[in-house]
Amino acid sequence: MSFRCSITVNRLLAVVAIASATLFASSHSLVSAQGTAPAAEQGGTVVTDATEPVVVVTLGSVNKLMQDINYLTGVVGQPQYGGIFQMMAGTFTQGVDLNQPIGIIVPLVNGTPEPIALLPTADVRTVLKRLEAQTGPADELDDGTLVIAVGANTVYIRQVGTWAAIARNRDLLALAPTDPASLFEGMGNDYDIAIRLRMQLVPTETRNMLVAQLRQGFEQAISKQDQADAEGTKAMAESSIKQIEQLIQDTDELKIGWNIDQAGKQLMFEGSFTAVAGSELAAMYGGQQAIPSQFASVIRDDAAAYYHTAMSIGPQAVEQVSASLENATGAIRAALKQSDDLSDAQREDVEALVQRI
Repeated sequence: MSFRCSITVNRLLAVVAIASATLFASSHSLVSAQGTAPAAEQGGTVVTDATEPVVVVTLGSVNKLMQDINYLTGVVGQPQYGGIFQMMAGTFTQGVDLNQPIGIIVPLVNGTPEPIALLPTADVRTVLKRLEAQTGPADELDDGTLVIAVGANTVYIRQVGTWAAIARNRDLLALAPTDPASLFEGMGNDYDIAIRLRMQLVPTETRNMLVAQLRQGFEQAISKQDQADAEGTKAMAESSIKQIEQLIQDTDELKIGWNIDQAGKQLMFEGSFTAVAGSELAAMYGGQQAIPSQFASVIRDDAAAYYHTAMSIGPQAVEQVSASLENATGAIRAALKQSDDLSDAQREDVEALVQRI
């Protein structure tokens, strides 16, 4: 199923944000716990088990980013900021391939998320030379791995083909691909920034924890409301939780991307997700397809923003959407009954509008 700037986007973004935040929070906690360990120990951790990348993040090439940011800052009347970015990029990117994207991959290593940055450069020493004022000179280990200090953290860097792999653990560098092109497929220079999440590689217990935390957050929010308001929103909240839980458990792969389209004079936010084969989510959206629309008047070249979609959906999706709308309109009606700010005539007008929905 593909989406573009719809309510579904919000739900899918919630899945990405919660899952990614949990992955990176776990990684950060591990880094903090080992932050005082000797560098030799940090670099010598044995990798006994590693998955394929759970998360892949790409930034467009330096040239693409400079061009797009220059365009965007010019459009909003602040071209000087584009110039500042270009100057800073030129200062710190000597030795970097300006036409290749930059990436971060996050495999699970011994059950823990471990980010590995991939920088397009055929000579990482040139890049590090430009950073010596901030990091000091790089040390070189017996196997050619370079080591620098970034604040309190030790960072390991290794040349891998025409890319440099960067990680906090020396042994992680062995997991870096020689050519990450296949990992960046459909991302890279197609977007200024793109994220791909393979949800089924996230451990089941982690996904269950996300759902539990989400449910707890909803319940806490409802408990702080007045009793009348809480009754009106509880059903809607429960429906939302079930839908998000289904997305978390049944999504196989999710991708989102943001891009500045200079030719089309547009800011594009796009995404797609793939459901696990045989899952309820797959059954719900498997037969979905675009259809002609007679309600396309919102598509205007002079519009600052617009959203339009038309597609066929299966019976299960119809049932779910109908239930969501019923819960939402029920909450609105409950709020109307409790409101003292509307006259009877105004309340009737709002009720009529809700009924049309």
